[in-house]
Amino acid sequence: MSFAVVSGGVTVTLPRFPTKVSHKLQADIKETRFPGALPLLLAFGRKANRLQIEGIIQEVNRTKDQLTNDYLEKLDVMVYKEVVIVCAGRLYDSNNKVPARRYTFAGITFEERPGFVRSFFYNAEFWEGSDIIEL
Repeated sequence: MSFAVVSGGVTVTLPRFPTKVSHKLQADIKETRFPGALPLLLAFGRKANRLQIEGIIQEVNRTKDQLTNDYLEKLDVMVYKEVVIVCAGRLYDSNNKVPARRYTFAGITFEERPGFVRSFFYNAEFWEGSDIIEL
């Protein structure tokens, strides 16, 4: 099973499937007090769906410099841009829905931990919208 992020002709296929995937679907709701009863809810539509992935970037016999060149630097360039998620048969796969899911790469955090040689832990977030305008 693979998980890939594609932007502008560049594809980054993570060496391992994420250890945690969260897909948050949420409405924009405001509430106002209503005397003597439950509050009145005002629903204004949907908020951006948020896809969050966590995992480890690690490959046998690869140095941290090689992992940085092959994964971290390429993912860094994709931040704030529109990306396609390729992960066959999953709810969040860009090709698994018509029209295709449109994500903006909202950000990524890399972490080095003591005792883990040649590996990076990451946490990345993608926002889905009906259309994306990059400024």
